[in-house]
Amino acid sequence: MPRRWVIAFLLSWGLSFGILAAFGCAVMLLGFGWVFLYGDGPWPAQFTGVAVPLAAAVAGVGAFLGMVAAAAHVRRAHPGIEHRLQRNHLLCWGLLVAPALLVFGLYWAIAAKNTGSVRAELEGSDKALSGRHQLTDSAWRLDSKTGQLRIDMTAVGQAAGSYSLLWEAKGTGLTKPLGMGSVREMLPARDVHLLLTLDAASLARGYAAAILSRSEAVQIDFTLGVELSLVPVGLAWQDHPLRLNVPLTFSYRQDGAIEFYSAQL
Repeated sequence: MPRRWVIAFLLSWGLSFGILAAFGCAVMLLGFGWVFLYGDGPWPAQFTGVAVPLAAAVAGVGAFLGMVAAAAHVRRAHPGIEHRLQRNHLLCWGLLVAPALLVFGLYWAIAAKNTGSVRAELEGSDKALSGRHQLTDSAWRLDSKTGQLRIDMTAVGQAAGSYSLLWEAKGTGLTKPLGMGSVREMLPARDVHLLLTLDAASLARGYAAAILSRSEAVQIDFTLGVELSLVPVGLAWQDHPLRLNVPLTFSYRQDGAIEFYSAQL
């Protein structure tokens, strides 16, 4: 058989089985890591970025060299096969493209499965978002004695289920938020009223610490911006948040104590 055909066979079968071996090794290691080692926790970069690629490369090279060794053995032990291939060009071309078709078929099956999963997930997300609750309006009240900020909201929607009420508080002139958090809410299939209570004294203390170069007794006036979002649990999706501006006036003492002036509505 001409040398070019031998090289073509080795490349076709060796590369195809090398790719399959590398892919199978990576899938096996990632599955083992998911089930027995890390699960939903953080995965170390040494495992995903070093161990898995290295093991997959070794498996791929090993499969390629194995095909080379197998081809050399077949040529020595069964010379009749090579003579038969020389007489039948259709059989030669069939054996040459068969591994590539196998790899392409596997890739197409995996891609089709993933596409179906993504489509089903998107359809489920669209269904969940079609009648989801949304925050429409709100009102706030500050208890100057306890330093608690009460925010009353109205959520309009017909999609019953579990929601996360996300909040983020920002101070005038600051790039980093003063605080953030979430509250889990189980909402029925109707309009509801929600209540969120924030520790305004703690937020005011954080604002004073951020703008003052040293601890000193001063009076501070600033606007606390609160962003509120209602997101169905399990969906990484967020609409435009509902924004509140809460003007606060308080005295800040050197020991960190906060005293708000009168009742602020």
